[in-house]
Amino acid sequence: MSCPSDDFSQKIFFEIHNNLPREGPGSVQSTLLAFQSISPDDKQQNILDIACGPGVTTIELARLGHHVTAIDNHEPFIKTLVTRAKEELLSDRINALIGDM
Repeated sequence: MSCPSDDFSQKIFFEIHNNLPREGPGSVQSTLLAFQSISPDDKQQNILDIACGPGVTTIELARLGHHVTAIDNHEPFIKTLVTRAKEELLSDRINALIGDM
């Protein structure tokens, strides 16, 4: 259950985070290094990216040929991801969903 202060806090959070390139710590390089450490072969994987934000990690994993289901509860992030996936011709590898974790 949410209360008005929760809704206000969430609105402020998304205003602060709007247009940031990445919603979490790390970098593209650290993401790829971490992924390679758990999946060292080049086999195509099905990956779930929970709380994907604007999809920086999602895009990188799709570029490697993996199929990624990306979920975030903030619709503008998902819209950004869908736009980027189309621009980079990765839409066939990315399933972007609006959902609560």
